[in-house]
Amino acid sequence: MKGKNSLIQIAAEMHGGDDNGIKQKRGWIKTGAIQYARFKAAEQKTELALMLRSVKEDKEYVDLGYDTFTEYCERELAMSDSQCYEILKQLEALGDVPYENLLKIGISFRDLKSLREGKGSQQVEAAPEGDSITIAGEEVALIPENKPKIKALVKQLNDDLKAAKKDTKAELERRVEIEKKLQEAEKPKVLEVRNLEKFRLEADGLEKEFESILNRLVELNISANGVDQRVYITGVISKINANFGERFEHVFYE
Repeated sequence: MKGKNSLIQIAAEMHGGDDNGIKQKRGWIKTGAIQYARFKAAEQKTELALMLRSVKEDKEYVDLGYDTFTEYCERELAMSDSQCYEILKQLEALGDVPYENLLKIGISFRDLKSLREGKGSQQVEAAPEGDSITIAGEEVALIPENKPKIKALVKQLNDDLKAAKKDTKAELERRVEIEKKLQEAEKPKVLEVRNLEKFRLEADGLEKEFESILNRLVELNISANGVDQRVYITGVISKINANFGERFEHVFYE
């Protein structure tokens, strides 16, 4: 508070004790302090991301008694593993310097996530030197004055990504529906084949039964109207076999 009062006193002397001038100066001092705090916060967030990456890659969490990186994030940092991994994904996708510069101009965590997703779909490209970023084909310098433009481009990027996801989801649903219809179309054939198998077994049983009758007739040496019963029954069996074959071909070759 002492430092703050001293700055206000200096401002008062510079403006000759003018109240309006003092208030304006106080506002600029606070604004400068806020901007500096935000700048330092961006540096700290970048440092956090860099150290987080180092801990994960070098598995330093093991030295601290944690079996997994997830466990380390949740217990030691009070952060969910999804938060930690999202920070690392943003850092990897955008690059160390662009990541820090985007934070310094006030781009939010949510917008950084959108830019990371856009990078994955090849709609975002950050300059390696970190002084600009290209969003949907438009290159923008990473300076505070361009923050509104960057946010507008990120919003458009989000809309495009959502539309693409919706189209992808609709396409997947359409493919699933087609596959279901194809499966349903195959079901009757499967059932008919099963019925054929049942028919074949019944025909085999019938043929054996006729064969048994035939043998019995031969044993009894019985004939009717001068026709040998063996010839008659053999003809019946041939007709059954022929009929079975036609039904079988109808199912598989029609």
